[in-house]
Amino acid sequence: MFVGINDGNIFAYSEPSQVTNNGYPGPTSGNEGLSGYPGPNTQSANIPHILLPTPIPTPTPQPGNPHPVTHVRVPVTMTLGMGEIPIPDFTTPSQLAADGDIVGWQQLLFDDFTDGIDAPCQAHDYSADEFDRYWGTLYNFDRGSNAAWPAYGGTDNVIPYGNDYPPKMYTWIACGLFDLTEADDFLIRFDNWRELNDPPDDFLFVGAAVLGQDAVGLRFSSSTTTLDGWQTQEIYFDGITGNAQVWVGFLFASDGDSNTGAGAWLDNIEVLSYVEPTETCGNVDPGDKGVVLPPFDPTASTTLPIIRPDDITALDRIAATGTDWVRLGFIQTNGAVNLQQYDFMVDNLCNRGISVVGLVNDETLVRQDFNNPGTAANYRQEFAAEVQFIVEHFEGRISHWEVWNEPDLGEETGNPPWIEPEFYAPLLNDTYQAILQGNPNAQVLFGGLASAWSDTYLADVYFELNTALGAARPFDYFAVHPYTDGRIATGGHGVNPQDYMYDDNPGYYTILDKFTERMWLNSDGNKTIWVTEIGWNSSLDSPTAGWCLANQLVYETDQAAFLKPAFDILFNEVDLWGTSTSAVDKVIWYQYMDVGIADVCPPQGQNRASSMINEPVSVPFSKMTSTSSSGVIDWWFGLYQGDKVTPKEAWCEFRAYPLTCEQFFRYDVYLPITVKNP
Repeated sequence: MFVGINDGNIFAYSEPSQVTNNGYPGPTSGNEGLSGYPGPNTQSANIPHILLPTPIPTPTPQPGNPHPVTHVRVPVTMTLGMGEIPIPDFTTPSQLAADGDIVGWQQLLFDDFTDGIDAPCQAHDYSADEFDRYWGTLYNFDRGSNAAWPAYGGTDNVIPYGNDYPPKMYTWIACGLFDLTEADDFLIRFDNWRELNDPPDDFLFVGAAVLGQDAVGLRFSSSTTTLDGWQTQEIYFDGITGNAQVWVGFLFASDGDSNTGAGAWLDNIEVLSYVEPTETCGNVDPGDKGVVLPPFDPTASTTLPIIRPDDITALDRIAATGTDWVRLGFIQTNGAVNLQQYDFMVDNLCNRGISVVGLVNDETLVRQDFNNPGTAANYRQEFAAEVQFIVEHFEGRISHWEVWNEPDLGEETGNPPWIEPEFYAPLLNDTYQAILQGNPNAQVLFGGLASAWSDTYLADVYFELNTALGAARPFDYFAVHPYTDGRIATGGHGVNPQDYMYDDNPGYYTILDKFTERMWLNSDGNKTIWVTEIGWNSSLDSPTAGWCLANQLVYETDQAAFLKPAFDILFNEVDLWGTSTSAVDKVIWYQYMDVGIADVCPPQGQNRASSMINEPVSVPFSKMTSTSSSGVIDWWFGLYQGDKVTPKEAWCEFRAYPLTCEQFFRYDVYLPITVKNP
């Protein structure tokens, strides 16, 4: 039985086989199969296709990102019966020394084919064409470096340029063996380019197996469609870890038909294993206050995670705030969320006793057509699949997930993160189900609304849930961002929380009461609230502050002074509707550090007053930059300055809460580590 995944689909078929006497399968002597090469019968009529529960994301070409990353997890039940397939003979297992050790993930193999196919990888030929040709390496003009092509090796090799890939090919690059006894997860990452004209009979298969057992993997029988044809693929494997002799392989096969195409190229093959920390935070609630942590380092010249093996500055400083939680956005780079980078951040935060609430939003996927009536359903399917993939990966380490950030922001322009309530309601519902599929114990947060001045968006979402989705209630907590809307003199409700948090419509005591009433009216009166953002921009006296934001800006001393009163009001004076039970569970400060953002203000002119902005501004995590960058304005909401290390006055108030800074520290100068006076 041959079972695998064909471009996102499960397929299965059978063929007699020969097993060699040393316990692993060898070439199928004298059996060419119906398609003209040894191994499985690939007659397409015999292949039942069943959609995977989690579809493989489709690469999305975009300028500047010609070969995006895709990733998928292969279930242990999807096996490739190696008794049917000739595989290389591993007579002498070779163990690689670890290369590029990091906490959690370990690189076991990397080969960019600069010097050919390096040990412990070898090319093998089991083709039925009577020619001696197999995988070989040569210069690829699109890459500008060496890559591997399936018919360039051997005495009868074919030069790919100007020639189609040969028929009756059956050639492996096989690597190993690898010891995964202590590993909890395992992946193969590789770059590939494909031009195949006879699917599913011509294909590239990438898989892994425990020696002597069935393999699991993916079969690619289509052509790549990215801008330059190259894509990066990550395949995670279930059922492989815990074994001492594991091999990985790259098989190219073509049937007996004539071909018109360049076949398949491989480059940058990499094998990694992961060991999960012994202590995890997935079921731990360490406390009630948190900090938003940008996932990328604004001070770096390239896109790098803010916590990484060669720079844990942010980890040390975030721990020094005394925070209980970090809100961490899961943002794609080059087409997919880099889970290895997030593993390092999440595991190290947990090691410091800090739990993570994961945020999935419009930055989690490349595509942005969630408001398009014709494609919104397809977007939801891909978004939910990607979220399930991420949630399952972090099961046991992250248990709280927020679905979207500020979905009510940007209605006037229609720009992200705004998503129409008629589209957000089903997206929330689909994603909620996907999250529970990935982790049945997970808790889901409604996407934090951009302000607390209106509950219209929440009412509209409830309407969609009630009328179109069977009164579904796909969230466990409501989330909101009760920011100021500017100074009273300019038409706002004030910047001091002791003013604006009480200044609401008659009949409501605090700015959040209308939301607790709205939930009560929709049979959600027992659901509590997470404030997943609150803060103030402290750049009022900066020459590079955004002039059109002046109504909302404060001095650094005011930023610090407002923190405790705001937290006190939220924790102590907002009740579930009609009860005396506190409604707010968590309050998360926005954010860890000062950053710069693209200037949102128009050129100053005669209409200066009408150009002042009182409402919140959308700032994607991926667009935050250094405060010293040219052409940016100050976004100084941080507990630390833009150097990541210098604490601001608000740092002390956050660290001390629920006490004041004065009460907590008996020194005039505060430091991350302080010794009290006797």
